[in-house]
Amino acid sequence: AVMAAQANAANQDEDEDEEKNYKMHKPLRVLSLIPAIGSVLLFLFTQDLRLPMDIFDNWSLWFAIIAIVQIVVAILARKRKKDDDEDENGKMTEPVFVPEA
Repeated sequence: AVMAAQANAANQDEDEDEEKNYKMHKPLRVLSLIPAIGSVLLFLFTQDLRLPMDIFDNWSLWFAIIAIVQIVVAILARKRKKDDDEDENGKMTEPVFVPEA
């Protein structure tokens, strides 16, 4: 029963850490919408879809900049979850068997 209580407490700590990590990255996730919406609006306002398509035009540099910003923000905003089999130093830990009560 003591082992199960310790395992339950450890799981609650991990859940709290994940929730704190999620809340910390939530503004970045919302911020990642800005370049996405901006690129769609820029495309709609700058491209004449009646003309033949060009691979590169005057606006291509701006679209490349927006794409780079979007990639950077997406990398910063992604969820980070520690691997369950590794401790904080990156060393493999022994699996712990916790029988259910």
